[in-house]
Amino acid sequence: MNTEEIKNMEEKVEDAVAETAENVCECAENACECAEKEACECAENACDCAENACDCAEKAVEDVKEGIIATRLAAHAADLAKGIPGAQEWDDA
Repeated sequence: MNTEEIKNMEEKVEDAVAETAENVCECAENACECAEKEACECAENACDCAENACDCAEKAVEDVKEGIIATRLAAHAADLAKGIPGAQEWDDA
């Protein structure tokens, strides 16, 4: 190899290294953008889960209220059937 061929080869290697460095930087930038996007999506999913948990809790509270009302009605019906004093007066009030 002569001096000019070596110089051309060195330039090609330098160009390849520079291009590779640019590709690595671009890849790193893309990874950062992707991580930010995934973090945002994760946060949004967490918010959705929290909202669903609140909805479930509200539904559970309503279910408990309905259960208490049903229990009280059933107990009152049993009191009426047993002839417990005052049960009929409660209905008549």
